[in-house]
Amino acid sequence: MRKDKEQSDQRIQEHIQRLEAKEQERKARKKGHSRWNPSQEKQTPKIPKFYGGSDPKIFLDWEAKVDQIFNENHVKDQAQVDIVVLGFLEYANTLWHKVCKNYDQGSPSASWINIKTLMCYVCASLL
Repeated sequence: MRKDKEQSDQRIQEHIQRLEAKEQERKARKKGHSRWNPSQEKQTPKIPKFYGGSDPKIFLDWEAKVDQIFNENHVKDQAQVDIVVLGFLEYANTLWHKVCKNYDQGSPSASWINIKTLMCYVCASLL
């Protein structure tokens, strides 16, 4: 069982590294994107709801869909946080509020990458 936990932790670390690399790549692309229109940011894209659970694969699948939606719609970082937190329902919302209670000043994350990292750890700790 300990070996499974270590493998899970390693997969999570690798996933987080890939996320950070993708985020840097996305920001670099966005800066050089000649057809990007700032007025597009005012539109709020719809994302799938996330209900939570103890299977990290469900979170990772949801996360990939949300990343794709954000990239296609050129959503700003702070807007991503607002949209994602509103997308948490039921158990995911409960988990998010528990995470926030551990911080003195409300929400612990100022970016989507931080939320992804935090929720990935939370989901994995439920195994």
